[in-house]
Amino acid sequence: MKATTASWLVLAAPLAGTVAIGALFRRLPGRSAGWLGTGAVAVSFVFSLIALAKLQSAPPGGRELTSTLWTIAGTVGVDARASLLVDPLSVLMICVVSGV
Repeated sequence: MKATTASWLVLAAPLAGTVAIGALFRRLPGRSAGWLGTGAVAVSFVFSLIALAKLQSAPPGGRELTSTLWTIAGTVGVDARASLLVDPLSVLMICVVSGV
C-alpha cells in the first residue's frame, strides 16, 4: 500500500463509521455505536501509522507526495481538484490527531 492510499483511508475510515452509525443508530444495541465510532478512529490511526512508515522508507527527496482523487472543475484559469498532500508534517499531524 502506498502512503497516499493510506492517507485517503485515514479520511475514509471515520467517514464510513459516521455513515454506519447514522444509518444503523436505531438498530444498534447498547453501546455499539460508541464501539463502532472508536473502531473507526482506531482504523484511521492504523492507516496513519502505515502512511508514516511508507513515507519514512522513501528517500529524503521523495517524501512529498500529491494524490488527486478527482478533478472538480477544470476550465481556463480554474483548476479545482480534490487532492491530498502527503509530507512529513501532514503525516505527523494525522498521527497526532487520530492518536489522541
